[in-house]
Amino acid sequence: MVLAGPKGERETVQLMTRGGTGGRVLARVRGVKTPEQAVAWLDWEILIPTSMLPELPDGEFYHHDILRAMVLDDQGKPLGMVTEIHDHGTVEVWVIKTPKGEEVYFPVLLDNLVEVNPALRRIVLKAGVIHCE
Repeated sequence: MVLAGPKGERETVQLMTRGGTGGRVLARVRGVKTPEQAVAWLDWEILIPTSMLPELPDGEFYHHDILRAMVLDDQGKPLGMVTEIHDHGTVEVWVIKTPKGEEVYFPVLLDNLVEVNPALRRIVLKAGVIHCE
């Protein structure tokens, strides 16, 4: 498995995994046995090739499919680009950088989505749910 560090470094490691609760997976880096050793891996991310990801049901998307997607309203007005995703459990919040460089925090509610097209990196929202000039 490849891990990416907070400064862009890459490290190939072996992960030991087991099932957790609530659909979570618990993992540890092989050879790391103490909390002091584990601190060295804080803020590292697990990199998984997209070819290894399971196919999702209709209407569900991986974060990498949404990040950097262009956002338009259903009238064709450009609203910006998704630059961050915050997963708060029940409602995801997308950070959309507007054409003027402002950040808008958009709670993702299905009623406000017209289309999410990962292949085109395009998201269409109902007009008026985001106000930007």
